Amino acid sequence: MKKAKYFLMAIPILLLVSGCLTSQDAFYEENDIVVDDRLVGTYGDKIVNPQSSSQFSITKDEDYYHKGRYYITITSGQDCSMKFAAVSFQIGTNRFLDLLPVIEPCDRIPANPPSMIEILQATTIQPMHMVVKVDANTNGVGFSFLDNAGLMDLTKKYPEYFRLKTDEMPRMVPDTKRQREFLLRFGSDTNIFKVINIKREK
Repeated sequence: MKKAKYFLMAIPILLLVSGCLTSQDAFYEENDIVVDDRLVGTYGDKIVNPQSSSQFSITKDEDYYHKGRYYITITSGQDCSMKFAAVSFQIGTNRFLDLLPVIEPCDRIPANPPSMIEILQATTIQPMHMVVKVDANTNGVGFSFLDNAGLMDLTKKYPEYFRLKTDEMPRMVPDTKRQREFLLRFGSDTNIFKVINIKREK
């Protein structure tokens, strides 16, 4: 029972980083993008100790030309946070979020010319796209994700969709067409995409 409790408390982080499908290329094409502002809100666990709590918020990208685009900010504890640019898209009858980490320089102010931190980030950090299945409603959001065991099983059964290296977690081939084909083929499979529903805080 204790293990199950701690698992539920860690949901906001697990949804986005544990066993997710990743690739160098986006998982969508422009025609796949959909607007779903029901996603907007704040979600998190209810932990007594605030230093151990996790929370994430979804906000709209207010740029008129970026419809269907959002920002997700994950906060763990008091001082640790990570931000993702998120695109809502639909493949077949299923909706997903394509998440790309937003790399922010330590000085927080873009420099001209670029600062040393910006140069180092550009040359050493390669942001990866992650995809999570999503089902938004008025009460909250259902996220469907893969655990690590499920991801490894998929790579054995369908190696044509994955690029495998011994020194890293499996990632999908950098081919948007092939990635869309995978989501169309398996997006409704509840044995692959396992859902967790989270209620909205505000």
